[in-house]
Amino acid sequence: MKSIKLIFVLLLLSFSAMAQQNVSYDYANQINAAFAGVNLNQVPHGLLKDYAMEFAELNHYDGNLTKANILQRGSYVAVYNTLLMARTRTDVPDLVSPDHFEAQWEKYRYPHHTAISGVFYKYSQLRSNSNIRAENNVLYDTSPNGRALPNPYDTKTVFAMAAPVMVYKNLTLTVKLPRSMFFTNQFDNIKGIFVDFGNGEGYQYMTWEDEIKVSYERGGVYDWRYSLHTMEGETFQSHSRILIDVPIEETIPTRIERTINEPCNTNDDIDTVEFAGIQRFQGIPGSAILEIDYIRDNNCRITRPLIVAEGFDAGIFGRENPFGEASYENFERNIRASFNLERELDDYDIIYVN
Repeated sequence: MKSIKLIFVLLLLSFSAMAQQNVSYDYANQINAAFAGVNLNQVPHGLLKDYAMEFAELNHYDGNLTKANILQRGSYVAVYNTLLMARTRTDVPDLVSPDHFEAQWEKYRYPHHTAISGVFYKYSQLRSNSNIRAENNVLYDTSPNGRALPNPYDTKTVFAMAAPVMVYKNLTLTVKLPRSMFFTNQFDNIKGIFVDFGNGEGYQYMTWEDEIKVSYERGGVYDWRYSLHTMEGETFQSHSRILIDVPIEETIPTRIERTINEPCNTNDDIDTVEFAGIQRFQGIPGSAILEIDYIRDNNCRITRPLIVAEGFDAGIFGRENPFGEASYENFERNIRASFNLERELDDYDIIYVN
């Protein structure tokens, strides 16, 4: 087995050096050359961990919770990509290209809505005491005289789930579990999936395409726990983490989002207006969200406007957060540090351009 491990080490070191220069098929060519003496079509489940370029250690996500295997979007995608790279044949259920994976997930993300994704696969790994042999940097699953060797593989299970959003700037979020974002070769063995969003309501059963409105009383860091029950009576667990980025001492002001052509609602604390421009840049029209804090009792009429335009918004918080990294709430929180400035701004209709 030491000679087999040495082959993998040399292979990865070689690819690492080339990967710094360009992206190519070098790894695929080298791994296929290394496994030239193995009948890859006979690998159980069509997934071989030793065959993959490993972006994540699949053994860490075996259905048991530890402090080290809390997931977020990046680590979950690394698990998915490792499974994709572990394919020894093309008929493995559900797995799609990285571009398709990202586009599919993005389709379910929009303001105040997100979708959780998951993987549940049985895969193979070479046994540590396997008598698979290595000759001239090539692995063989047969003896020198061509006789088949005893099964060299262990069967293992990986279960991982996560949401694409890591920071959410509101207290209520609608969460969906799309069938197209759950990838598995054990579909018929799934009895049910349950999620505990850490808000005190415990585990909730989720069906495919089901939407659950998740509410929190205050901001903070919350762990989402996922529990998958199988028809065989097994339970696998996974967990991810999300920051509800709302000041603990404050509540979210009421707001009803509208377009520029729809009437203002006088019951809103903040008037939120979607605005679309007519000029285009690279074929895309400009757009903005206006957050308007009217002078008290002004009945939705702008009489003393003060326009605040925020700087560049990188969009790193995702489409679930329509106001991005900064919003009028952040601006208002900052001006409260100056009592005099806060009193001055009370005399203006503040138009925050988001």
